[in-house]
Amino acid sequence: MVTSDIHAHIFPTRYRSRDDQAGLGLAKAATLIKRIQHKAKEDTIVLTIDNGDLIQGSSLAAYLKENYTEGIMPLFEVTNLLQYDAGVIGNHEFDYGRKFLNKALCACHYPILCANILDEKNHSYGKPYIVIEKKGMKIAVLGLTTQNIPYWEPEENIKGLHFVSALEMAQKYVPFLKHIADIVVIAYHGGYGEKRIKGSIQEQKSRTKENEGAALSKIKGVDALITGHQHRRIATSINGIPTIQPGHNGECVGEIDLETTHKIVKSGYSKLLAVAQEVPDTEVSRFLGAFEKKTQKWLDKPIAKLGDGFQMTDPNMARRKGHPFINLLNQVQLQATGAEISAVSLFNNEVTGFSTEVTIRDIKINYPFENKLVVLQVTGAQLRAALEQNATYWKLYNDHAIVNQCTFGPAIPYYNYDIYAGVDYTLDISYPVGRRVRSLSYHGRPVENKQVFRLAVSQYRALGGGSFKMYSPKQIIAEHSTTIPKLVIEYLRANEDLTPDKLKHNNYRILPE
Repeated sequence: MVTSDIHAHIFPTRYRSRDDQAGLGLAKAATLIKRIQHKAKEDTIVLTIDNGDLIQGSSLAAYLKENYTEGIMPLFEVTNLLQYDAGVIGNHEFDYGRKFLNKALCACHYPILCANILDEKNHSYGKPYIVIEKKGMKIAVLGLTTQNIPYWEPEENIKGLHFVSALEMAQKYVPFLKHIADIVVIAYHGGYGEKRIKGSIQEQKSRTKENEGAALSKIKGVDALITGHQHRRIATSINGIPTIQPGHNGECVGEIDLETTHKIVKSGYSKLLAVAQEVPDTEVSRFLGAFEKKTQKWLDKPIAKLGDGFQMTDPNMARRKGHPFINLLNQVQLQATGAEISAVSLFNNEVTGFSTEVTIRDIKINYPFENKLVVLQVTGAQLRAALEQNATYWKLYNDHAIVNQCTFGPAIPYYNYDIYAGVDYTLDISYPVGRRVRSLSYHGRPVENKQVFRLAVSQYRALGGGSFKMYSPKQIIAEHSTTIPKLVIEYLRANEDLTPDKLKHNNYRILPE
């Protein structure tokens, strides 16, 4: 059984309101997992694995980080109640730095695996694998993590670590593990580069090696493949290997069943087990219940009052046409940094903007990531390249610009589409990729390739995250110590009764309209 990308969602809520209920969360998953563990037949071996990204992403995690002396440590400790056999390091486990992660790993009563992240002594950061012996069978579990973490994490969070290709490390370990174990399972906090996940597939060509799942499935000796990171729901066989990816936020538990004869795998299949109808586990709920109540009270704390016009009903239309809420986010970044240009994203299609009374809950709904704000020094050529990358978000359909699912597949990374302020630009999606920026000007004059600007962006984007390879840490000329959500709070408190007309308006066009 597999959980993956829980993202600190313990209770069945998305925290959109105090009484919000959702069919997800580790407490519900725990009920299902414990039932299967306890009801397993005598000749059945049950392993339970968490596949990473356990601790970051919910309002509960944000509350613990800001208000509890031990920070988010309870989110690791609660997993000990589920009798996991192993866990895998996810990319978001590094969000709080190595010092905290080292402490957190020690709090887990089960081994944490990761073969392809190496420390200063070239040793695996965490155990590379574990061999579990039950009922006369030896099952090897190899832990791997997407190697793209340096694109997303600041240097201080991963200092001294070296990130190797998951595929290369699997090719090294699998033959050895097949020699010492009867069954080899890869638990990979990474996914697939392609949209269609079925049958015999090849890895989609990419400039990065963020998701190497298809290549891993073709390694001789692998009996089962666990994936994650992309938040997709996948249960199928690929290149003859059963594979699973159980979504995110604890909405599903993944199950891979292997049938063996004389210790040889004869068949295997995978399935997703939805947790929506489960009752939250009492033990898990009791362990974190007091923190959950405090989180809900904290979320309802008022921040400021605004004028009408900042609420949003259609995020994708806002990306195309602009919106006062987007203007507000860009204004926060421009004022905090003094940069000439700013770029922000709408992280998902659940953002609602702000009503006239803003609470901490509204901040968390609309800006769920604790990103730091940085200033890049960029040239006009780099700015144009970034806008061209932005333009790949769209495709032409019946003479209209629509989201390009041919590029992104079902898991569209909305957070990788930026809206810029400080420059005027036009993207025409009827033109070929790479030639869609039809105009780009600053203060009414065309931007020259060698012209230099200060650009305010999130640290994630500054590190090149989202395939924005024209940006790099070497271009960072200033860093803000305060996270962007806190900067938004400070701005709102300093600008009570703000109205849309007090902000700079839409300065771009997406064609055809």
